[in-house]
Formats: sequence, C-alpha cells, structure tokens
Amino acid sequence: MSRVSSHRIPVAVAYIALLGAAALTAGCTALQRRDVETERVLVHVVEPGETVERLADDYYGDARREREIRRFNDLDREEPIEAGTQLRIPVTPADMETLQRRRAARVPYNEGRDLAQKGSFLDASTRFREAVELDPRFAEAYFNLGVTYQRIKAWERSLEELEAAIKLRPENPDYRFALGSTLFYMESYDRAVPEFRKALDLDPFHAKARFSLAVSYEKAGRVADAKREWRRYLEVDDESEWADQAREHLEKLDSR
Repeated sequence: MSRVSSHRIPVAVAYIALLGAAALTAGCTALQRRDVETERVLVHVVEPGETVERLADDYYGDARREREIRRFNDLDREEPIEAGTQLRIPVTPADMETLQRRRAARVPYNEGRDLAQKGSFLDASTRFREAVELDPRFAEAYFNLGVTYQRIKAWERSLEELEAAIKLRPENPDYRFALGSTLFYMESYDRAVPEFRKALDLDPFHAKARFSLAVSYEKAGRVADAKREWRRYLEVDDESEWADQAREHLEKLDSR
C-alpha cells in the first residue's frame, strides 16, 4: 500500500482499495554522481529528478539545509534545478563524515532495493537494516525497511521503522501515507485516519491518501465522513479505475 523512495531511492505507495502490500520502487542515482572536492566545496552534477532538498539530505543528512545550497549557488527559494546543472556544495569536516556514512549505507540500501523488487523481502529487510545501522539519518532506508516489513506482515516493526523515517522527514506525505497503510492493514482504522489526514495536510492532492482516508472512515463505520471523502476524491480524480470504485462506494453508502 505504499511507494518506496527517491532518486534510485523513491517512496512506498499503499493501495488500500485493493488491500495489496506496498510496492517498492526505490532508486539511488547518487552512486553515479561525479563529485570533486575543492577546498571543502563539492561540485555536484544534477541527475534527472533530483531536488535541492534531496541533495541536502544526501550531503548533510538534513533536507532542511537546502537553504544553504540555494544561498551558496544564488538560487531562488522556488527555483527548480535542471539535470546537468553543476551545483557547488559547501561542506565542513563533519559534513564529510556524514557524506561518507551515506555513501557506505547506499551499498546495502541498493542491494535491498534490488532484492525487494525480486520479491525477496526478508533478505531485503536485512540489507535495509544494515543501511540504517551505517547511517542512522538515512530516512529513505527507514522508509523502505518499514514498507518491506509491511510486505511480510511484520506490522509492529513496520510501524517502528516508518515512525523513525517520519521523525527524520516529517514533511514527507508519503511517509505518513505508508504509516497509515500499515495501521489500516492492522485494522486500526481510527489510528490510520489521522495519518492519512496528515498526509493530506502536507499534500492536499495526494489521491491515494484521500482514497485511503475514505475507506478507513467507511471501515470504522463513520458513514458521513466516508461520503464526504469519496466526494472529495472524485473532485481530483473522476476518470480512473479508482474513481469508478469511489463512485461504487458512494452509491452504496447513499443507498443505505
């Protein structure tokens, strides 16, 4: 029910409607980076799909430090970066230690991603665990570990790892969505609801979170809330197969 996460590292995406397990689709182009250290400044060539926030997380272990990278490169707050752009990344000795930990952690992380894609979830969880032990600030590794535990129905472990990911990256709606998905699978619908709502607070157009919220309300017997969320879902998606399911749910509730 969840997407796994970004660059050759993306996010766990839960499909509550189908009651399927999380689909791991992570990636980490960082292993292909061309970095040159010059007087504590690294030159990074931007890969397709990378963001300044992601680079800050990779280099500093803290996505909030994207402001430092933007200031150092005279980038506006909302200015996107194009693939092929060279960015200068200022680093301290402590930052270099963080970067080395992250690079070391990516080896088992990418092995875990490959194993998960092959369906070897137990072996994948071992590799993701190695990654977070090497780099305790590797949010995507915690996230993928949590989603992998979701796939093998180790619900309590999934909750623990997803909560660790959220602690590091509280602004990520997909992490909240994945946590809500695990709670949904545990049939803890009342606990799943606030997580889906938090995901929507962070991203009002998160269609999967909206769909999952409606299902959770319905499962919890909160009919009025479920009907409201089904209608809201159809406001952002009225053509997909999920939209057809939303209409079916809404029609059944209206006929009660």
